[in-house]
Amino acid sequence: PIDLSFRNYEVFYKEVFFINKLFIVDDEPIIREGIVNLVDWEKCDAKVVGSFNNGKDALDKIPQLKPDIVITDIRM
Repeated sequence: PIDLSFRNYEVFYKEVFFINKLFIVDDEPIIREGIVNLVDWEKCDAKVVGSFNNGKDALDKIPQLKPDIVITDIRM
C-alpha cells in the first residue's frame, strides 16, 4: 500500500516536481568533492546524481540519469 500521509506526500511531491538533478564534472578530485560536499544541495532544491572526472563519462550517463544541471570545468 502507498502511504499518502501529509509528510510522505510532501517528500514525494518535492522529489518529483522540485528537485533538480545535478552532475558535477571536474578532473581534479578535491574540487569535485568540494563542490559535492560543501554546498547544501538540498537547500538549493538539487540532488547530485553524478560526479565524474571527465566529460566523456558524464556524457555517457546523461541518457540514463537525465541531469537538469551540469557544473563542469572548461579545461580538463
